[in-house]
Amino acid sequence: MQSNPTTGRSFPPRVVAGIMTGTSVDGIDVALTKVFDRGLLIQTSLIDASTTPFPISLRESILQIAHNHSTGVAELSDLHAKLGHHYSRALSSLAEQNSIPLDDIFCCGCHGQTVWHAPNNPTPSTLQIGTPTVIAEQTGISVVSDFRWRDLAAGGQAAPLIPVVDWLLLRDRSVHRIAINLGGIINLTFLPANQPIENTLAFDVSPGNILLDRLTQELTAGKSNFDNHGQLAAQGKCLGPLLESWMALPFIKMHPPKTTGREAFGDLFTDHVLELATSENWNLYDVLCTATHFAASAIHYSVESFLPVNKDSKPVELVVSGGGAHNEFLINLITQKMPHCVIRKSDAFHYPVDAKESMAFAILACLTTDGVAGNIPLATGAKGPRILGSLTPGSSRNWCNLLRWMQPHTPS
Repeated sequence: MQSNPTTGRSFPPRVVAGIMTGTSVDGIDVALTKVFDRGLLIQTSLIDASTTPFPISLRESILQIAHNHSTGVAELSDLHAKLGHHYSRALSSLAEQNSIPLDDIFCCGCHGQTVWHAPNNPTPSTLQIGTPTVIAEQTGISVVSDFRWRDLAAGGQAAPLIPVVDWLLLRDRSVHRIAINLGGIINLTFLPANQPIENTLAFDVSPGNILLDRLTQELTAGKSNFDNHGQLAAQGKCLGPLLESWMALPFIKMHPPKTTGREAFGDLFTDHVLELATSENWNLYDVLCTATHFAASAIHYSVESFLPVNKDSKPVELVVSGGGAHNEFLINLITQKMPHCVIRKSDAFHYPVDAKESMAFAILACLTTDGVAGNIPLATGAKGPRILGSLTPGSSRNWCNLLRWMQPHTPS
């Protein structure tokens, strides 16, 4: 038991699951996390995490729906159900590997697979598929899902949602920290030193692995899905005019709050790049190299333009995570552009680079059950803090335990 200094109560630790599939559509990330205390006093200890690659046909179906927005209702409904089954199996497998009975898991936070995100439309909307009901039925675990809609309904961008977890796990009294997720879309969280959670700023920066991965697949004729350690990009040279055109894109210059996704930087964007490469007779190694420079340059521009990191003498640390944290060429470029910042991987904070988002949605699920807001208005643009997510009951026993936990707690 851990004692809460605010209430004087002792709360048993919770084993919580998190499931995430991101913009890169690499596979299903699952984390099992032990969570101590509750609300904004939460502390965590990762038990284990895994990534289950998508079957090729399933990945192609996801990408088809994400790219072809006229996909029929039948196909969308079918994929919604299939993802639920795959999520359930991935979670059950990780629990079995760690000898954790499913009955011992308090709840599961499942983000789902984003196939549409349009917060700036006249009627803002977003869609994550992968039905939580199948997970609840097959595992008996109550599921918190549909995290984005409440923030969207409150006038926000519905993203990014990880900043509250970054604040819980990475904030520092004397060091400014910038958590950078080098995922399909690159995003950052600015954690000013010794500041309350409401002063946390976060936003999407630029395309990341959705552009790098697609260029790698074209360059290798489908033999590689990603640029391992940036070895292919390192063989090219940066094309100045192409980099300048990308850095002049309106989204790069737009002030936060802002989010983006495949709608802006998916296959249509990359197809145009490839057409341009053909007409200009550019080497694809050079295009991939330029795309990696673009990622580093966009991060540098965002920090210099939108974050108040040069207004005091406090040191600045960049805490990187996501698949791009393994891209040594990209990390070296960021280091060159930002020599006064210390770059550390999130692993150093027991927040593993490959499990950060799945672990984060486990924690976000806990905040929901604790009755605590999971969004940060300064980051999303919402009208105020909101409790996020929808609850799907698991087994009777699991659901009753969850309801007991959610009863109001008063000081002893």
